[in-house]
This record gives sequence, C-alpha cells and structure tokens, in this order.
Amino acid sequence: MNILWSITEHLSGPGTVVTVGTFDGFHLGHQKILERTIQHAVENGLRSLLLTFEPHPRLVVSTEGAERLKLLTTIDEKIEILEPSRLNYLVISNFTHAFAAISAEIFIREYLVGRFNMKAIVIGQNHTFGRNRQGNVKLLKSLADELEFQVIELQPLRIEEENISSTFIRCALNEGRIEQANRMLGRPYSMRGKVVEGHKKGRLLGFPTANLRSPSQYKLTPKSGIYATKVKVGVEIRESVTYIGDRPTFSGVEKTTEVHIHDFDQDLYDKEIEVYYYTFLREDAKFANTSELIDQINQDKKSSIKYFANGGNL
Repeated sequence: MNILWSITEHLSGPGTVVTVGTFDGFHLGHQKILERTIQHAVENGLRSLLLTFEPHPRLVVSTEGAERLKLLTTIDEKIEILEPSRLNYLVISNFTHAFAAISAEIFIREYLVGRFNMKAIVIGQNHTFGRNRQGNVKLLKSLADELEFQVIELQPLRIEEENISSTFIRCALNEGRIEQANRMLGRPYSMRGKVVEGHKKGRLLGFPTANLRSPSQYKLTPKSGIYATKVKVGVEIRESVTYIGDRPTFSGVEKTTEVHIHDFDQDLYDKEIEVYYYTFLREDAKFANTSELIDQINQDKKSSIKYFANGGNL
C-alpha cells in the first residue's frame, strides 16, 4: 500500500477506483466499501484508492463539533488497519478551511478525475462530501457520463436491524454496550497509549495497574465502569480487567483508565500498550472503605477471568 500525504499528487498510468470518506472506526460497513473498491479495481485492471482526511473535518469546520467530537480511530490506527489489505493507494489529505471551501463539483472534476484519473467511485447510499456537504450520489451520477467514470452505490450494512455507522458505535461505547459496538466494528474496540505513573492506589490495594494515557485528546474513552479486557504488551496479549472513572472512593476528580493484567507484575512505565474492550462488567461506584473496594476488585477480576474462560459469557 502506497501512502500519499497530499491530495495534490498526480497519478499516471491506469485509472483508479476511488472511495472517499473519514472512515472513522473502519467498521464493517467501511470494510464492505473497501472490499468492493479493491475488487472492482482488480477486475478492471485499475488501481484502488482510498481518500481520507486528517484532521477530522468536524475539528475544522465546526467549533461545537470539535468540542464534542470523539474518534473511534486515530490516523495511525486507520493506517494500521488498512496496511494488510490489497489497497493500492491511501491518500491522506490535510483538511483545512481552504479545502473545506472547495465545491463538491470542483472536487470531483479537478481532484478525483483530474489528479487521480478516477474511472469509478464506490460510495455509500447516504454519503456526502464537499462544501456544505453538497456532494452526493446524485451529483456524481450527473457528472459520470461527461467525465467518463462509473458510480457504484452500496446500500447500508445492517446488524440487529440497525444501520452500521460510526455515530451508532460511538453511542454504544458511551453507554457501555461494548459487545454491540464490537460486532459492528468487526473487532474489539481498542485504545492504545503510553503507561504513565499514577497514584499507585491499585498497587497499595494489592492490584497493580497500568495507567493508560491516550495519544489523542479526541480518542473516545468508553463509559466509566469496569470492563473485561485484553492487553497487548509488545507482541504478547494477556487477559485483564480495566477500570475507567475518577476513583470516587478516593475523592478523585480526573478520569483515568487503569488496567490490571492478570498474573503480571512487570514494570510498564513509558511503554506503549493497547487495551481491547470485550464486555462491560459493572458501573463505577463509591465504596465506604478500602476493604469493601478490595472485595469488589477481587470479584471484578474473577468475573473477567470467567468471561474469557467461558468463551465470552459471564
């Protein structure tokens, strides 16, 4: 996969089959679009191209959107997800106010066709793009004959009578519906980052934890509570239980993510780990004393171990 960090590149040679979007989460619906893009390119002797944007457009065009936006995937995570695919080109365009001002028609004419030699575009039924989101399937089809490209429109993918969407997945994670979010993602939701020094409360209670600091302020942290998780440390993946919250028993005010890895006591400070969320075990709670808290943590650990031992059932 060739990665281009500019939309100003001109691609010579065979034409391209293009798909465009933010692709946050790269869920099963996005994966279906990617598969069709690659398939059509291979079958027609063309090259496949996925165009995405960094930063997320809402961080640029909407102050309110920037304040509330939480991402399912950072740009590095998107690259990692796409790397094993047969995609020929990943184009990452710097999204600016000037870029946002480009009309959808000019974007199609000058960039998709003029620079990328687009011969086909794969697009979801309700996808929009360009200034004021005026680009859509209708506009593409109105230009297709003149500019000699094909429009391949895909219907939304559904699970459990719901359209798969990044918005729905964010909502599920915010409500602790981890398993539903994972089904739509096609993989466990994960957060990665460096382990930083915390208050060492877990170690004092007999449950040492790794305190995770996300590399992005916009990465979505699931609902506060306790989760059955797995953790990738180097190349090893181990079972764990993860706490998200502000430690109300100790009158905490800052939301933290603390991971207790079963049967593990290595020093992880300054090392990068990745936490995979599998199921929500319970709500965060304030306990009357540390003895009650220790009893509950023991129970949480047992619940996590049981969940994985039973193949994902409590």
